[in-house]
Amino acid sequence: MKCHYEVLNIERSADEGEIKAAYRKLALRWHPDKNLDDPEGAKGQFQLVQQAYEVLSDPHERAWYDNHREQILRGRQTEYEDNSLDVFQYFTASCYKGFGNDPGGFYAVYGEVFDKLASEEIEFLDTEGEYEEIPKFGTSTSDYEETVHPFYAFWQSFCTKKSKLGGEGE
Repeated sequence: MKCHYEVLNIERSADEGEIKAAYRKLALRWHPDKNLDDPEGAKGQFQLVQQAYEVLSDPHERAWYDNHREQILRGRQTEYEDNSLDVFQYFTASCYKGFGNDPGGFYAVYGEVFDKLASEEIEFLDTEGEYEEIPKFGTSTSDYEETVHPFYAFWQSFCTKKSKLGGEGE
């Protein structure tokens, strides 16, 4: 896969206007109707340009792309192995038994999940103190103001720092 910024021939710091201008220029250049000598090649290039523009012109899509750019570009041609927790298995009530704090209970299971997610961030954080600031999941008797509210406030706006893959990113 080719980097969206390279496809549009723009810097990663490009603003909305620069992105749009680059897209228009390249869309005109690669439109299949303007490349009758190689319509299939032009179609492929045109699709790359469209895809790059769709991602980079949307602020949310662009932020996600920027945060995951290294993994996307590395693809399967690397020795990088993602050993992070597969959270999919926790999207069902069958992963816990009851709503207690006991082993296998809701609070124990999800407490462990969020502890694992937090621990995966350690090597990517700027300071060791940042890990200590990550709120714990809590228990069935946790106080709202002390535990529940800080937990949800943190995780609702959480964005992993793992995208740099050990500091190799930008």
